[in-house]
Amino acid sequence: MISSGIAILAIAAQQTPPSFPSDPDQFQFITSDIDRFWTVFDNSSSEDLAKNLKEKYLNGGSHGLAFFNLTKIQGADRLADHIRSRKVDYMFLRERTLKVKEALPRIKSAFYAMKHLYPEATFPPVYCVIGRHTSGGTASSAGLMLGVEMSINEPDKMPYIVAHELIHFLQPKGGGNGLLAATIREGSADWIGYLASGGLINTEQWKYGLAHEAELWKEWKAEVAGKNRVLDWISTFGQKEPRPGDLGYFIGARIAQAYYNKAADKHAAVKQIIECRDPAWLVKESGYDPR
Repeated sequence: MISSGIAILAIAAQQTPPSFPSDPDQFQFITSDIDRFWTVFDNSSSEDLAKNLKEKYLNGGSHGLAFFNLTKIQGADRLADHIRSRKVDYMFLRERTLKVKEALPRIKSAFYAMKHLYPEATFPPVYCVIGRHTSGGTASSAGLMLGVEMSINEPDKMPYIVAHELIHFLQPKGGGNGLLAATIREGSADWIGYLASGGLINTEQWKYGLAHEAELWKEWKAEVAGKNRVLDWISTFGQKEPRPGDLGYFIGARIAQAYYNKAADKHAAVKQIIECRDPAWLVKESGYDPR
């Protein structure tokens, strides 16, 4: 029997991609899954937690939760095990997750700024869900999903990650695989997201990166030309020693920033960065080469 989350994605794959509003005032900010999670949390014993999460939280939730479950939560059993191991952490973050609506005005402001920067932008639903500390945000053709248990989704910071994920939603498919493509994809989302929201989600990476920029650039170029290991530079967020993870985001953002700063037509530059299908071209045209 196919699970509800897989069924939703299978049906969606057979349909025409949904059209979303081009007016930032009309986008949906969906927080209903948060209340449903806490109802289950408060009314479940350790023994029936997985059963209740499946029946009363994951099943019948929003479309965003169905996607997030399939890709990030990966089932009620895993979520229940995680909650049991970090119950105190979940209790501590409850108040913050119930305040996510406070971020809505600033998210809407970021969307208006995005519309100015990139008039072609459309604005999909933003789903606020609670997961198992595996992702602060992700994007699909159905919208943007935020794991609000993650610290990046404090109300003051949420506009930054929403803007970042919106760029991913707007980026075309393709552009290649490997470290070069991933660096430009993530770094472009960081830089254009910063222009729209006024904040960065990778502040620790920027602080370290600016202090070690030339050596990181040399190391990154050698990696692209050699083993091309994406996971040495991307999706290493939790890494703290000997340096912060996700430094590929910093390199990519600096390349996008250099291209943007060099361009006479800033609107055209934003469009070219977002719609880039040739990351090597963007690196070359940016002129980025710290020494």
